[in-house]
Amino acid sequence: MNEIIIKINNFIPEAFSFIFQQGFMMKIRTGESIREVLCNQFNLPADYVENKISTIFLDGKPIDDIDSSHISDKATLSLSAAMPGLVGATMRRSGFYASLRNTISYSEDNNKRRNTDGMIRIKLFNSIIKEIGGNLLQEGIYISHEDLNLLITNKNYDFMQYCIKIYLNKNEIDLRILLKKLQPLTDKICVKMVS
Repeated sequence: MNEIIIKINNFIPEAFSFIFQQGFMMKIRTGESIREVLCNQFNLPADYVENKISTIFLDGKPIDDIDSSHISDKATLSLSAAMPGLVGATMRRSGFYASLRNTISYSEDNNKRRNTDGMIRIKLFNSIIKEIGGNLLQEGIYISHEDLNLLITNKNYDFMQYCIKIYLNKNEIDLRILLKKLQPLTDKICVKMVS
């Protein structure tokens, strides 16, 4: 398995929009609450997490309390700003209609609260993509071989223009050479924004 790190110097939300909505992987310290992961590990401002991320799903289930919901290895965390309509109001955390979904809301499994290094899938929606996508890219996101192809072939975004350096197993490499050496099923591809 190869580890590939692609360092970019700019975040264009439109180029990453599809990838962010379908989900990407991030390294985290598991066993911490959603608030701890967002604020302490991803360095998002506490007031932003509290006031802007109004809809959160953990493993497909809506979350009300981000302090008592803990993230385990291989979990999926979906983040959204307020969504319109009754469905949006119902899914909003701790909202007026939250009681209408009590049978589908997330409930904690204490066996999952192990503090270890792990990976989780993150999905971002609507304005959250533009607002925190760059923050998460600064931490480093892991994408699939197909996602890398989407970035490279996007006609509205010249990915090569924003690539600063590309590393294959800690050795600098040209993207064209890298593409010939990629092993899609096993390689880990990290895209990281640096200033």
